[in-house]
Amino acid sequence: MPSLATAGIESARFQPFGPPIEALFPKMNIPEALRPEFSFLLKSEGCEGILALVATKYSLDSAEYKLIEKACAICTVWHGPRKRASGESERDHCMRCAIMLWVYRGVRNVNRIAAMILHDLAETFRAAWPIERIAREFNKLVARHVRRLTKPVRLPDETKPENERRFFRSLQSAPCETIEEKAMDFLDNLMTYWGRSVERMREKIRFVTKYFLPLMRKFVSLRKLAKTIRLFLEFIGHKLDNGVAFAY
Repeated sequence: MPSLATAGIESARFQPFGPPIEALFPKMNIPEALRPEFSFLLKSEGCEGILALVATKYSLDSAEYKLIEKACAICTVWHGPRKRASGESERDHCMRCAIMLWVYRGVRNVNRIAAMILHDLAETFRAAWPIERIAREFNKLVARHVRRLTKPVRLPDETKPENERRFFRSLQSAPCETIEEKAMDFLDNLMTYWGRSVERMREKIRFVTKYFLPLMRKFVSLRKLAKTIRLFLEFIGHKLDNGVAFAY
């Protein structure tokens, strides 16, 4: 069995935002039966993709469109230079989460879409982007959504798994919207979960199965989505069990 599940996207790190979606999509960890359901990802990519979707409902000079435009700009500046294990920009992960929330879940609330774009900002750049700054730059609703999606600061001597468990406990009282948003983050991470040790990937499967899926099942509107995520977990688990490398 391979020790690492690597992406192997050829020369991706030499491209400004990593591999294009046309190269990435065939290698994504998506069960074959669900690929048609997620083929919309091939039609919408990056800032241009989410802005084009928003423009179908809101005019270009509207406050709603400008909110998303600003979120895209900030995400690009701060996350754009950072690369994921798949070779793509951190920015594209954030944009795909927003695109899935819009297309796959039908969300049209721009505060939620903006928060999805910014969901990693406060956690990755805690000093530069505290929740209070997000509230000032955007609004309190966007900041509230981002805060609920942000893991707490690790305590002294607290391990990463312990910190994640504490975060999951905080989600016990979270509203349905937050769980739905976090599910988009999990879905995209699972699709592109490369460059991790096999044990780390198995640990992620255990965490999602034990802590997150039960939270989703509390809400009737999320039960079908919970089944979809379980299919993703089973698909990845099967690949790990069979020693299939996540690579070309």
